[in-house]
Amino acid sequence: KVLMEYLATFSDDSLKDCNILELGSGCGAVGMYVALRGARPVLTDVYRALPLLKRNVTANTLMSSCQICGLPWGTPVERLGQ
Repeated sequence: KVLMEYLATFSDDSLKDCNILELGSGCGAVGMYVALRGARPVLTDVYRALPLLKRNVTANTLMSSCQICGLPWGTPVERLGQ
């Protein structure tokens, strides 16, 4: 809630086409919020959280606006992007 209130202080123009990386997206509320405002978020979380995250983004018809990636803490750098 606090992060969305902070992001609400930005104009839509300032968020439009911004690349935003959200670490620990959980249910995806913040990422979907910025996507609706024109940003291009990458939503990340541990692998076990991805089904709920994908379901929420799909239910809100935002799959074309959001990228979803598994990213558990401690992932070795050489494994990122695989």
